[in-house]
Amino acid sequence: NMIIARNDFAGAGTQTAALGFGGFTTVNTTATEEYNSGTWSAAPSNMIIARRALEGAGTQTAALAFGGQTGTDTTATEEYNSGTWSNAPSNMIIARRALEGAGTQTSALAFGGQTGTDTTATEEYNSGTWSNAPSNMILARRLLGGAGTQTAALAIGGFTGANTAATEEYNSGTWSTGGNMIIARRVLAGAGTQTAALAFGGFIGAQTAATEEYNSGTWSNAPSNMIIARYALAGAGDQTAALAFGGTAAANT
Repeated sequence: NMIIARNDFAGAGTQTAALGFGGFTTVNTTATEEYNSGTWSAAPSNMIIARRALEGAGTQTAALAFGGQTGTDTTATEEYNSGTWSNAPSNMIIARRALEGAGTQTSALAFGGQTGTDTTATEEYNSGTWSNAPSNMILARRLLGGAGTQTAALAIGGFTGANTAATEEYNSGTWSTGGNMIIARRVLAGAGTQTAALAFGGFIGAQTAATEEYNSGTWSNAPSNMIIARYALAGAGDQTAALAFGGTAAANT
């Protein structure tokens, strides 16, 4: 298990080499942990800015942290390279929390979230520079899940004033409607690609262990659900080899 119980944090990487960073314990935290083939350890350095409701992208050794809440919504962007966090060359355009992301450290996508109201805003990060994406999401929402790359991403579920099952696909600058999830939920986790994704956990009125697989436009129930029902967790990996960590069950876990 993780060293520090937390929720509302970000993750990156694969099932066997993951990174968990930031989030909320009883206060916002900078804590960063690395997961290697079954074991969590404290990373060589922690984030620069303590924050919750942030998002991440990339791998364990080359990750990106962006957005979130420090007390106010932030545009802050940090890069993690082989154990060291540093300020990114530029910050996001729009300060927001409870957003989602996809991609790599040098080619990332940020979408949705809350700026005071729910937003459709989408931004692309390319080698240090954030820019407005060619188009924004169809449905404004926060507390959503995500998967995929900068040019082929998936936005999953979330909250619009009520839980939603809505799924959108992002292809080289354009958002379009995908198949809806079976269970509408918020503060869930996602993993995988746009055409082979996994959605797990979340809040449906209570925490859930429900797991669904997305294959080329269609959601179906996974062969099994998570062991521990929870929300505000993080995820990493792909559809067939994923990792779920942290979150809130009865308490932060």
